[in-house]
Amino acid sequence: MGQMMLRRIEYRDPDTGYILRAKERFVDVQWDEEKGYLFWNRKAHTKLFNDVDFPDEMTFADRGRMATLAKKVWRDTNMLAYRGNGGIKPYGIEHIAKVIKTEKRQAYNFVEKMIRLGMMAKVKVETDGRQETHYYLSPIHFCSTNRINLNLYLLFREQLDAVLPDWVKIEFMKKKNEVETNE
Repeated sequence: MGQMMLRRIEYRDPDTGYILRAKERFVDVQWDEEKGYLFWNRKAHTKLFNDVDFPDEMTFADRGRMATLAKKVWRDTNMLAYRGNGGIKPYGIEHIAKVIKTEKRQAYNFVEKMIRLGMMAKVKVETDGRQETHYYLSPIHFCSTNRINLNLYLLFREQLDAVLPDWVKIEFMKKKNEVETNE
């Protein structure tokens, strides 16, 4: 048995709100009688969305390379990264070339094409006097999180604005303005 939880079901009168009957029982949060077993809920994952097509310009080889790279996304960030000496390290072109089994020049051309198609974003980060390049995958196509943070929204704003509700876009813009005001 996994983690247990107390489930309470109440039957109320819709007019008065009075509880007509209630029952409680302990249930395993990983098991649901109707839905079945919650499979690998604590493992890192990347979701694909069935109703989002890949750009027409992507070849099947490109799609395979992106699917392979999606397995290298750091949990909850959508950034291509790995755990290295000193913590989390971003994937560079050399790492990407190794993962997709191409030469460095081919990997560079592939990444540039994916950036042009909106499948990836490239971010230059300067920390402590050194500069790094971070590569992110579009959450529209490959999403490693249940939540889109401000950083991910700003990187892929054009694609996300096409699918997000207006109130979410407004909230992100408020958050962006707060950050800019505090800088």
